[in-house]
Order: sequence, then C-alpha cells, then structure tokens
Amino acid sequence: MNYLKYIGLFLLILLFTNCSKDNTETEEFLLNDSEKATRISKENNAFGLRLFQKLNHQKNNNRNIVISPLSTAMVLGMAYNGTENETKEKLSGVLGWNQLDRKEINHFNNRLINHLHDQSENIQMNIANAIWYSRNIDIKPAFLKKNKDNFHAFASSVNAENQPTSEMINRWATRSTDGNITNVVERIPSRQMLYLLNATYFKGNWKNDFNKSKTTESTFFLENGTSKSISMMWQKADLKYYDNNQFQLVELPYENKNYCMYILLPDSDVKLERVIDSLNYKSWHSYKESLSMKRNINFGMPRFQCEHSVGMKDLVSGMGLEKLFHQSKADLSGISDQQVAISEMMHKAAIDVDEEGTEASAATSLAISFTTLVEDNPFNLIVNRPFIFAIEEKRSNTLLFIGKMTRP
Repeated sequence: MNYLKYIGLFLLILLFTNCSKDNTETEEFLLNDSEKATRISKENNAFGLRLFQKLNHQKNNNRNIVISPLSTAMVLGMAYNGTENETKEKLSGVLGWNQLDRKEINHFNNRLINHLHDQSENIQMNIANAIWYSRNIDIKPAFLKKNKDNFHAFASSVNAENQPTSEMINRWATRSTDGNITNVVERIPSRQMLYLLNATYFKGNWKNDFNKSKTTESTFFLENGTSKSISMMWQKADLKYYDNNQFQLVELPYENKNYCMYILLPDSDVKLERVIDSLNYKSWHSYKESLSMKRNINFGMPRFQCEHSVGMKDLVSGMGLEKLFHQSKADLSGISDQQVAISEMMHKAAIDVDEEGTEASAATSLAISFTTLVEDNPFNLIVNRPFIFAIEEKRSNTLLFIGKMTRP
C-alpha cells in the first residue's frame, strides 16, 4: 500500500543548579464540543505556524524543513505544569493560553492524545511523552503526576553518574518512532538534569493510489534557476483544490478520512518565502475552507525524504520566552524547590514520502511517459518546484506536521 511516514521528536532539556495546584481533572472537556478546546487547538496551530516561519528565516533557508507543531505544543504543555507566577503568565501568553487555567490545558491534551490514538483505522499514530531526571534531584511528585495523568508521560529516574543515560533515552526514542529516530542525545550536559521528550509517529495509506509503475524520471526546478532530476509519482483522482494569484493548494486524503496531507505549490513567478511569510492561522484556515472538489486531476508529486534537526532555544527565546532560559529569572518551582532553568530545546523530525514507503530505490527505472495518463481536456497539477506540505487530523483541527521541500 502507499503510505507516508512522519516522525517528530521534540526534546526539552532543563538544567538544575545547586541552589536551594492543580487538582486532578475530573470535569468533562470534549475536543469538539467546547469553545475552549477549539481555542487551544487554534492557538497551538498558530504557534506552530509562527515557529515554522522563524525556522524559515534562519541562515541557509534554502534547506528542507520539517517540524511538528503538535510535538512542540505537547512538550511545552508538560513544561507548563512546572511554571509559576510571571514565567507561567509569559508562557501562556506566547502560546495563546491566557484566560485558560492549567486544568483546561491538561485536560485538552489528555483528550487529544486519546482521540488521536483512537483514530487508528488504516493509519498508525503514536504519541509518546517521557520525563527522564537525575536521581539526586528532588522532583515534585505533583509535577510527575500531572504529566503522567494528562500527557501519558513515562517517567524514569536515573543515576547519571553510573548509568549511560544518553543510551537509555536514545533507545526510548527508537522504540517510540518505530526505529526511525535513533540518536537524539549524544551526551548529557550535566549530571543534574531533567529531560522532557515527545515523539510523534504517523504512517498512513493514501486513499488514491500512486501506481509505482507510472513513476517517471522528471525535472524539479530549483529557485536558484537550476534544476535536478527527481522521481515523480502520478495519480489521477478527484481532489479538493484551491488556487489564487499566488499558489495552488490541493488536499490528498488518506484511507482514514480524518487525516489528510496538503500540498501548497507557489506559482512559478512567486517565491516560496513570500508565501510562507504570509501564512498565519487565519489565512491558513481560510485557504482550507476555500477548497472545492475538482474532477480528474492528473497529479504529479515527487518522492521526497527529509530529516531535520535543529536547536530551538534561540528561536523560542526570540518569540518572547527568553526568561525560560535564564537561570535566575525562570520560575519553574512547580518542578522542584531547587533553582531550575531550561538549558536547551531540540527538535528532530524525519519524513519519507513515496508510493510504497521507505524503499524507494528501484522505481525510477520505470520511465513511463506522462502522455499515457492524459485524457481529453485534462487538468494537470505537477509539483515540480519548491512547495509546502502539511499533515492534519481534521476532526480535532490538529496540525501534526508542516514543512517545506526546496530540493527533493
């Protein structure tokens, strides 16, 4: 079967120095029947889009990018359970969670994880959260309990002096991503540490097949004026489609109708960066709402793979959360009575898209002419230049992954 596989892992490292209420959620808080739940989902997606834009503005922005807004929101949600006073207010303000109490944020994430895990027909969806901490640190039990109850977070204390902690964390990441992310921690920066991790794994079958026998050798046009040879997959299908004077947008459904992939292809005279800079939650939502069914699209999309690892401390600091990383100003007293500050934030993700999955070695030898697909008055949509991709769970309005492909 045809499938896409995507793995996002977000790592939050908190460094402890040697200085010296929420009740358990019980009330009902449904994903789709609550104004507040809708707002949290919207704000999480909005933050993810802003983070995507920030990453795109970094040096060497002609590289491929993949991030998981869901993974980001999960790990910051776990950290939120340890913030107090001004730090708590600042984090909730940047994330759009102000005027919501911690109980509502926790309950939303608990319901979201259960909802996504329940939507398992014809897809594989796994969200894994973990807390690793040094045995000589006094972690407050309430912090561990909130994250266990609401984020299903596995917690483990380790003897950082004697145990190979990096190996243990890497094994956890490998198991949580079906072997696709194997090395998230190379060394432990401090014996007094606490790691908050999220791994998100997705694998889904396409509703409309890309027939491997129709994959062709084709040309992909890069923004610097050059081109490269790529393997172009083809399908003929009825697809939801939208265009304006800047780009074309198409929705590719999975067999599980609650999930889809969006491909946003800028027009040939429009720079990808311009489109990315224009994205915000309101515009993104508007574009999706404007999609309508278009019949018999001859759709061509490249096979592509990408792995992206990035330190996000400077990015998140630049979004207004610099105090989280300041040893004397961060108030994370909900985690421990010891002085705590965030040392580093890391994100690692990988994507692999082709007709049959991870093995993509032989298909390009089948050079079938595109003319064999064409009927009278066809509509052709050929993704042969840099584009944006996103994966969404539609019922909960959750933006699982977003990225750009500049060079397949």
